[in-house]
Parts: sequence; structure tokens; C-alpha cells
Amino acid sequence: MRWRAALVSWQQPTYRGLSQRLTRQMAAQTVGEYWDIGDASYCCLHCGARFWYAERLGKPSKPKVPKYSELVLSDEEIKNLALAEVEKILRRRGMSLRDYGTMPFPVLD
Repeated sequence: MRWRAALVSWQQPTYRGLSQRLTRQMAAQTVGEYWDIGDASYCCLHCGARFWYAERLGKPSKPKVPKYSELVLSDEEIKNLALAEVEKILRRRGMSLRDYGTMPFPVLD
């Protein structure tokens, strides 16, 4: 995907979400020129939307708390871990999740 900048030279447009440097560079382009900012190769961790690195909100390029994809658990894995903890607590009291018909039971490997 490519971005085509069609700006009127006398206007000073602002682009929501784009860095100030990028906005200035785009404003310097003449009407109809093609301006390539590369492929949308980044993906939002929350919604999965694809975006360009240049669209970041002016935050530092290195986050304070780095995120590692290897440590991410799926919703099903989180649910299974929580159910396993509940099952341990219930077993100490002589009960089980199986005593509650509508409750799911953890998948124990």
C-alpha cells in the first residue's frame, strides 16, 4: 500500500496521528507528487490494524516495558489457567468444578 500526498502548498495541514516531522515533509510536497513511506508493516497489538511506522504518535521507538510475543497467552490459555487454580482451591475443600454442572472444567495436560 502507498500513500499519495495531494496537498495545496499554501495550506498547512495537520494529520492526526502522524509525527510532526512527517507532517512537515508531507506539507513540503507539491500537489500530485507521489510520496512513499513504505509498506504498512506494523500491526496493532489490540485490534490487529496495520499501520506505517511513520504513523506512530511521537512516542519513543523503544517502549519502557518491551513486549515479547513468545510470552503472550491466548484467551483460552488464560481461562484454562484460571480454572485450574479454582479447581486446586476447591479440591483442598473436598469439592470440584464438576460438582457445578454449568461450570467449564480445565483441560489438564
